[in-house]
Amino acid sequence: MLVLGALTIASIAHGSDWPQWRGPNRDSRAVGGELPAELPAVLDQLWKVRVGGGQSSPIVVGDRVFIHARQAEEEVVLALSASTGEELWRHSYAVSYTPRNAAIQYGPGPKSTMLAEGDSVYSFGIRERLLALDAGSGKVRWEKTFEDLYEEPYPVWGTASSPLIEGDLLIVPIGTTGNEEQGDEGALVAYDKTTGEEVWRVDGPPAYASPMAFDHGGVRQIVTLDDVSFFGVGATDGDPLWSLPFTTAFQQNTPTALRYDGNFILSGYQWGTAAIKVEPPAKPGEAWTVGEVWKTSDAELYMDSPVLVGDHLYFRSNKRAGTFVCLDPATGEIVWQGPGRWAAYASVIAVDDRLLVLTDEAELKVIAADPSGYRELASWEVADSTTWAHVALSGSRVYVKDEEHLAAFDLASTRVTEAGDLSAGTTTASADVAAGSKEDTEAVKVAVRAMLKAMAAGDMDLMWTYLGEDFRSYSGADKDVFRDYLGSTAGSETPSDEIVVEWDNGTAKVTGTRWITSTGLDFGLEMLVNRRDGKWLVTWMDFDSRRIHGQE
Repeated sequence: MLVLGALTIASIAHGSDWPQWRGPNRDSRAVGGELPAELPAVLDQLWKVRVGGGQSSPIVVGDRVFIHARQAEEEVVLALSASTGEELWRHSYAVSYTPRNAAIQYGPGPKSTMLAEGDSVYSFGIRERLLALDAGSGKVRWEKTFEDLYEEPYPVWGTASSPLIEGDLLIVPIGTTGNEEQGDEGALVAYDKTTGEEVWRVDGPPAYASPMAFDHGGVRQIVTLDDVSFFGVGATDGDPLWSLPFTTAFQQNTPTALRYDGNFILSGYQWGTAAIKVEPPAKPGEAWTVGEVWKTSDAELYMDSPVLVGDHLYFRSNKRAGTFVCLDPATGEIVWQGPGRWAAYASVIAVDDRLLVLTDEAELKVIAADPSGYRELASWEVADSTTWAHVALSGSRVYVKDEEHLAAFDLASTRVTEAGDLSAGTTTASADVAAGSKEDTEAVKVAVRAMLKAMAAGDMDLMWTYLGEDFRSYSGADKDVFRDYLGSTAGSETPSDEIVVEWDNGTAKVTGTRWITSTGLDFGLEMLVNRRDGKWLVTWMDFDSRRIHGQE
């Protein structure tokens, strides 16, 4: 009976673990996650510790949290107490890495999320250093580096794909892209998870998507994106099964594959979203068939990945400068969408019929997974800096990684604190938040990110087209909406060749038409938009921190 009790306790603990990218089954559904029926007015912070930079997400196994981060010139793997945040062990190594100009704002990583299995944990560094560590002590069991194979062992925006374990195999993409000397080359590789010995490899330049394993068409297969295609290979032998050419702007194949009703959901930056039907050969020796069931340009994934609840998909779409959507995966119809300018990134966890959502602006929200309409049930501010790492949930505890810190919160706390008695470890909630817009500067920040990527690529036409499309999608050429950005004269049919900007304590007072201004950023931004072919397009942009902030 004692043994049975111990096994039961272990089973319960394992059921609430968050051991890898997007949770137990890599689908962002919380197994054993607890989201109380009555959401707390105050979110109780249990602890907060400095762990370092990067966008790698925390993983949780039992009473341990593991995180991969950067401290100074080193990448460090940390094991912490899930109850207190106390450091239990660390493993570090020196890494030199400088991000491309368009990605400087995100820092030098690491980005890949760790994986825990059995008594081992695995990490994948920004330069593709692959480590197997003893979960109890941090001792290195085996490691792989690819500096001898590739001049720059990482894709153009840095390694971001998170390892997958399938049976006895550990599977990751390796290689380089955007390397002028070497070109684009690499492979999806499977290693023996215990010894690190290579078992199979499939050639193809790496992307940022994390591989998935599915039983599909009677075959167990690994499905993922590389830099140029969406494909499936045999899980045990890497035998190529099928492939679909797939590229996105600025080499950004990122979302994690998801399957619904036998079809794969495929989406990407400036590509839209589609359902892809993949069927096995009708006869031996024939090829697999791959084709679109539907495709929509009304919603698209960027660095986000979707979650499936019932018969609907929920995710942050990159349209309308970032909005949350509910999509019917059978037809591609957008069932509803939330407010525009909502977030530049969001990680989502499904807990029964509710969604726990963390935006890049450190807002932790609870949203109803309800196809009847967008409803925020609660919202808390959980950090003082941006939160690009995926949120993790174990039981009722939620773990949030910001730019430098990892914090643990208890969602089950029902303690209500008087407004004047908030401690440094608590943050207030807003229940049943109505759909509405955020500060105007959020839309500008989203636009800046998109513009920088296009500028870095030297594609000015695409730069303007994307920004114009993004704002059109949000506004629908509605003059009243554009007045929120451009002032009372926006949308005037009277052309204006001169724009006058007057300054009052650093705030722009604009006379003329069609300007977007911001003083809420670290640098200044001005945009000029014009009406062409019946739609509003961004046609000019300028950075000048001195003039924008009224110093000239």
